[in-house]
Amino acid sequence: MTDRPYCAWVGDEPVARAFHDREWGADPGTDRAWFELLCLEVFQAGLSWRLVLVRREALRRALAGFDPDVLARWTGADVDRALAAPGMIRNRKKIEAVVANARSFRQLVAAHGPFGAWVDRALAAGPDAVVRRFRERFSFLGPTLVHSLLESAGRLPVRHDPGCHAAPGGAP
Repeated sequence: MTDRPYCAWVGDEPVARAFHDREWGADPGTDRAWFELLCLEVFQAGLSWRLVLVRREALRRALAGFDPDVLARWTGADVDRALAAPGMIRNRKKIEAVVANARSFRQLVAAHGPFGAWVDRALAAGPDAVVRRFRERFSFLGPTLVHSLLESAGRLPVRHDPGCHAAPGGAP
């Protein structure tokens, strides 16, 4: 543990601190990393981000390593298996949304190239346009989760709590 102050959502959870310091606000880079963030946002709906990060490895194991090519081929039996996986966030609608999103993600990348570039083009059209484009293609992602995804991926400014060591003027 460190004595550095963090944003309130992080708490004392080591995986949340690692995400906060290493990933939050950074470009995911690869399509696979983008898809993982998209999946994590789906699971975050109605839950705390910290809980999702604590369960991230279990989600990764249950969801084929967040591989959209594999998930796009899933059937109801695969969804059932994922629901029963240890440590899984047991929400059938969210798992089904991840499967549907894998199909949409693959189609989008095949038609438009790298996902990050598609996001940047959508953002260039304005914040309302990017939310609309996400909602046209992906399930379980409303405006709040789209903004959270874009913030996590470094496409929107990260909002640190005042006093957080990473906030402008925050503690060292």
